[in-house]
Order: sequence, then structure tokens, then C-alpha cells
Amino acid sequence: MGIKKSFSAIGTNALDKDANHFALINDGDILFVENNNYIKHNRSMLTETSLDKNNNELKQMQETLLSLDKALYSILQNNKRYKE
Repeated sequence: MGIKKSFSAIGTNALDKDANHFALINDGDILFVENNNYIKHNRSMLTETSLDKNNNELKQMQETLLSLDKALYSILQNNKRYKE
């Protein structure tokens, strides 16, 4: 992915053929990868994407990225984790 500094990430197992694959990577900005597309966000605005700016999937990916980021921040702030 070309990230040269420390980062945190979550995602699905890339080897699981039945999973809906995604990755959320935080290296200061947030990179969200899903279905071979990506968006990069700085929590204020979209900074980079592989999608056309008028694509409906772009809006959905932004909403998912920001929702996941908010949920993970809350979980970490409250020191709560869930494991299957």
C-alpha cells in the first residue's frame, strides 16, 4: 500500500473467499478500501479516491468510512472490544 509510517488498520481476512472484503487504515488520514475501490479522507473532507466524484458508491463509501472511524474511536476511548 506504500505506507511508510506507523499506522493502525482493521479489515476482513483477505483469504476468506466468502467475505465482503474491506480495509480501514489510519495513518493520520483514513484510507478505506472496498470492492477494489478506495477513498482517503482527513475527517473534514475527501482527499483522494479511485471513484468518479459523481459516483453514488463514493457517497456510500464516505458514510461507511466516517461511521467506522467514529465507532472505533468510541470503542477505543471507552476501552471496549468485541471478539467473536
